[in-house]
Amino acid sequence: MSDWNERSDNTGIVIAILIVVVLLGAGGVLFTYRQAAVAEESRMRAILDEREARIEAERARELAEREADKSAALSEFIAKMIRDADPAEDGAPNITLRDALEAAEREAAKPEIDEDLRKALELVIKRARADLDEKK
Repeated sequence: MSDWNERSDNTGIVIAILIVVVLLGAGGVLFTYRQAAVAEESRMRAILDEREARIEAERARELAEREADKSAALSEFIAKMIRDADPAEDGAPNITLRDALEAAEREAAKPEIDEDLRKALELVIKRARADLDEKK
């Protein structure tokens, strides 16, 4: 009977060891799965961050293009205003800067002028008038 008890004791130890090994293996599998899930989450977050960065860069590029277009239009408008104020071109030798500003103001008020450009022109004209008024 002692042989049976020893086998019974050894069997219990073997079963306990097997249970520990199975639990450790399952824990390892769960740990590996969790690590894979964390890695996948990080990868997805990086993809989303990259996508957001590309969208933001595209918006910045579009804004820069709009601002460059507005600047070019403003420059062209001011150049036209100066050309139109040239007495040699117009045949009116007594044209004043105030006359040129009034003509520019009328031009800026036309409906085909972009709203942002109109605001910028109004600001330039307002500042020019203020400078003229200050010099009186």
